Amino acid sequence: MAKKSYDENGVLLSKKTLYSGDIIMVSYTGLLVQSGAQDVFLHIGFGDEWENSSFIPMKYEEGTFIAEFEIQECKKFGICFKDTAENWDNNTGENYVFSVSQKPLKKDTAAKKEKSTTEKAPKTKAKAKTKL
Repeated sequence: MAKKSYDENGVLLSKKTLYSGDIIMVSYTGLLVQSGAQDVFLHIGFGDEWENSSFIPMKYEEGTFIAEFEIQECKKFGICFKDTAENWDNNTGENYVFSVSQKPLKKDTAAKKEKSTTEKAPKTKAKAKTKL
């Protein structure tokens, strides 16, 4: 789950619970927008060391900059924002960090079915009575 909320900083994610492989939309109305930035880039990195970091140009729509990205396999990711004048909004050096949840394991229905049949008590066969 995204344990931290940065709504007050103008950073919103399209989902509250985040999983690797999810496509997430980021909406940004923060400091750079309030300072009149014409173009904003989302900078994202995965894990503690910001692996596979990249810059994503954000699209401006009605006072908000928007970008989408796919969450890579990680336990957390960080984002921050920059404009073309190299001004940064990085949450006062802390970045905007979000936790990534583990997807619940899907139970194999075949294994589940097999387990349920092996746990049943064995049936006893009734002896047929024959009349002679």
